[in-house]
Amino acid sequence: MVKQAQQRHGDQCDPVNLRAAIQEALIKCPIKQIIPVLPWREIPAKAAPSGILRITMVLGGKRHVRWPEKNKNVFRALTRGEALVVTPMAWTQNKTRERHRVLCIDCFPTFTRFMVNGIHGGRRYPRDGIFLSGGTMAPTARALLNALAQVAATEDQERMKPIFHCFINEVLNECRVWENAPSGLNDWQHAVSIIHDEAHVDLHREYLAERIGVHPNHLSRLCKKFTKQSLADYLTTVRMERACHYLRDPERSIRDVMVFAGYHDETHFRKRFKLVFGQTPGQWRKSQHAYTM
Repeated sequence: MVKQAQQRHGDQCDPVNLRAAIQEALIKCPIKQIIPVLPWREIPAKAAPSGILRITMVLGGKRHVRWPEKNKNVFRALTRGEALVVTPMAWTQNKTRERHRVLCIDCFPTFTRFMVNGIHGGRRYPRDGIFLSGGTMAPTARALLNALAQVAATEDQERMKPIFHCFINEVLNECRVWENAPSGLNDWQHAVSIIHDEAHVDLHREYLAERIGVHPNHLSRLCKKFTKQSLADYLTTVRMERACHYLRDPERSIRDVMVFAGYHDETHFRKRFKLVFGQTPGQWRKSQHAYTM
């Protein structure tokens, strides 16, 4: 299915061939059902949220997934043509050990990741296709993405289908060769992907540098180049954004919020939070509640 996409540019596939492979897969595998996944606060989270909107569509085989739905966790097999639209603060758990193939589109703030993965026993095949776009999403695609997220929150699958199709068609335009891409962009995008994919891990510079295959000092320079922040400050920004989202839910304990934000020491989390916001997490939560009254 993705044989044409096997030419590599560094760690990535040829985007033109990957886009053609995705379009061919979508023709051969029409969408049967679109399932929105929302962050239901009544359900204990089984995994950390990524903070981005993710689309996962089964192209072949069965993918056993757990996700929250109203007053319970759902666990079932997604089959060919079924898709999940996972909203930014929601979570899913892939529990499949059997062979299957999926299309994944992950919408990061500054780039889009396209993947066609064959998975067996939790491992991806070597023939995977992956490409990370060279910049932010075009305005039309971004508007459709926002519309998709809004309609997903209503759980109206019939309204989601036309927006979903339009968004897929538009966002595939991002899967192309980007001219004049800055040096080091691909490495930095991989680092950002890991930061969002492994939100529950206590990330640090050496771990990230080892994962993407660069020297820690080089990773720090890349972060400064693309975000104007130190790596430590960037990690804190991402974690605090996630913490603030969960603190708005009065049912979540401070300890749960800490874990979802990627911290494992409550004292350190409280100190860091107060340093950023001038308030403890509990004080910040109360101030937000008073503001919305």
